Amino acid sequence: MEESSGEAMQVDNGSEIITKIARLYAEKLLSDVSLRIGDRVFPAHRLILCASSDVFQVMLLNPNWTEFNVEEIVLQENADCGRVFGDFLAYLYTGKITLKIESVLPILMLADKYNVRDLVMLCVKYMNQHVLAASNLGKLVTWLQYTSNCGHHDLASICFNFIAWNFHSFMKKPEFLLCDKDTLIAFLQCSDLVVSDEFSLTVAIIEWLDVNALCDPDNESILVREIVSYLRFGMLSPVELAKLVVFPIVQRNNDFFVRRMALGMDYHSGNWSKLEKIISDTEEISLQFTPRLYIAEKWMAPITLENFRQLQPYHSTTLLFNTPYSFSDKDSEQSYEWIVEFYPKGVWFQKCYLISWHGKLEVPEMIFRDVRLSLTLKDAFDQRFKVGIIIYGDQNGEEYVAKVVERVFIFDENSSVLKFDDLVDFDGLNETLLANTKDGEYNPNLVGLNNDTMKLQVVILPFERLISFEEPGSWKSIRHF
Repeated sequence: MEESSGEAMQVDNGSEIITKIARLYAEKLLSDVSLRIGDRVFPAHRLILCASSDVFQVMLLNPNWTEFNVEEIVLQENADCGRVFGDFLAYLYTGKITLKIESVLPILMLADKYNVRDLVMLCVKYMNQHVLAASNLGKLVTWLQYTSNCGHHDLASICFNFIAWNFHSFMKKPEFLLCDKDTLIAFLQCSDLVVSDEFSLTVAIIEWLDVNALCDPDNESILVREIVSYLRFGMLSPVELAKLVVFPIVQRNNDFFVRRMALGMDYHSGNWSKLEKIISDTEEISLQFTPRLYIAEKWMAPITLENFRQLQPYHSTTLLFNTPYSFSDKDSEQSYEWIVEFYPKGVWFQKCYLISWHGKLEVPEMIFRDVRLSLTLKDAFDQRFKVGIIIYGDQNGEEYVAKVVERVFIFDENSSVLKFDDLVDFDGLNETLLANTKDGEYNPNLVGLNNDTMKLQVVILPFERLISFEEPGSWKSIRHF
């Protein structure tokens, strides 16, 4: 009869095995191949390289490759990748690496090049979580350029959206002046660019041109045409148009600027027939009269809810405000009147009764776990507007635009109210209402010194008959960060 050996128990001593493997790298034991980058040589092991990287596996095991069966392999890496290659190689042995804003991109480049998929995922996750910090350190444009060119489309979209939605602050940073031409054009094509107004953007672009034209002064006029074509002169007031003539680069390219400025003046004078003919001949001109998301006071109503955690369930805020009738000076005396109702704590419809000739009909109570905003236009119908909701968030005590929701809507007698549902995740915003959540816990949806203020802006812009909402470019993807 077989004797029982007692209770079976599986043990996991994997960390000790990893430590032993790591010693092979740290102490350069039993190395059978060396990797050279410039003057630096990294002893390594074919087994580890092949197990970690498909690319190394092909290089080292395929006899058709020049690296097959050689003792030293020369790798061609740029300076940034060369500086972090030791960390990258150590990760293949240990599974551990320290990611920083300054070094994560070259590590991702190496992980992509050598197809180390687990490290790629770690880098992308880190970058997703540190977009604001990358922007503050002047790294975000570089992240955007690499990720958009190398297939990391979700991360590229997040980087692009962050810059577009925070462009009013981005264009004041040194990184803006270092932005390359194609990336800048991609932003200027966007109608959901968040800026104070078109004039502040135009002044920033002129500063960018002053800096970048110095690199190739002989081709200044070409650069000016390529960039300035995407500015929207129809959104500049006559006074702002007049202010442009004092800039030296405008004076040096007078003919081109004057033609663009004339479009703006035709718009303000109501010369529709001329403008419609120009637009029919040149589709690109239609964007001259398409507004971006302008957060200047006359187009925007702020909603700021302080002491948010203490607000009662189903709390609502109502706001009345006016916006100009159009961008044209000829309509400066007219305005639209709006009613905004905001429900950040859910929506509660109490039980009521409808009285009709059929009799009394009971309407039951309804509760929606929803962050809702409704917008009503008073006394004006069959009008088309662009409405943007700009929602702020917080990361490490710093405020930024976290999300933009944008719609084009025609207010008429059948559709007088525009509703935005699920503006913010209800549970994420109202976490202090949930069980097992400590009051005062940090909430990225709230801003302010005590992380207890909800902030958003409602932007309402009229759409003229000249305007088409379609915009060019490849960045009409999801606008959510």
